[in-house]
Amino acid sequence: MTNAIMGRCEEGIAACQQSLNLAPDPLSRAVALGWLGYAYIEKDDGPGATPLLEQSVSEFANFGFAQFHGWFTIYLAEARRLTGDLAMAETLALQGLARSTDAGSIYGIGLADRALGRIAYAKGDLTTAGTQLDRALHTFATMETRYDLGRVHLDLALLAHAKDDRARAANHLRQADQLFATLGLPSHSARVHEMAQSLSLPIAGGSSDESH
Repeated sequence: MTNAIMGRCEEGIAACQQSLNLAPDPLSRAVALGWLGYAYIEKDDGPGATPLLEQSVSEFANFGFAQFHGWFTIYLAEARRLTGDLAMAETLALQGLARSTDAGSIYGIGLADRALGRIAYAKGDLTTAGTQLDRALHTFATMETRYDLGRVHLDLALLAHAKDDRARAANHLRQADQLFATLGLPSHSARVHEMAQSLSLPIAGGSSDESH
């Protein structure tokens, strides 16, 4: 999982596959399946992630670990979004939100809000996308989960650009760049600069105190 977050997706997939191969019991297997699916999501490979996460979510129904059940349901929603099945993605994200809420998982709630925001954006519902992504931003900022916070800033940059708010879009990209640089994630910083170039947005300098 760490390799995948660091941008070394193939290494992350290989490590998670090895963990799956060595899983000593059904619960460990369900966890390993879930993280392997997540590694594929980090690669933006929805078709690769979907069957792994479907199996993980199915197996977690037999265990009493509502937190993981919620997380992997949300990651399955992300996988479905990547395949273009937005209706199923939304259903799964809402299920994951309910499970995370029941488990008291604030992080899971943030993941669900981010997924719902991304799904709404893909559907063209920019108002709902903004509401959900702002909620996710607040949750991750409160928890100080800087990687997820950086990713939400990227989502909000795309949203702001779609609303023709170039200043806000550039600000979100700057904040994402700062977070990824602090975390030592050069591949993600490179993604920020590629996005800035593709959107013709300047991100050097400027104010970074506008959070959304």
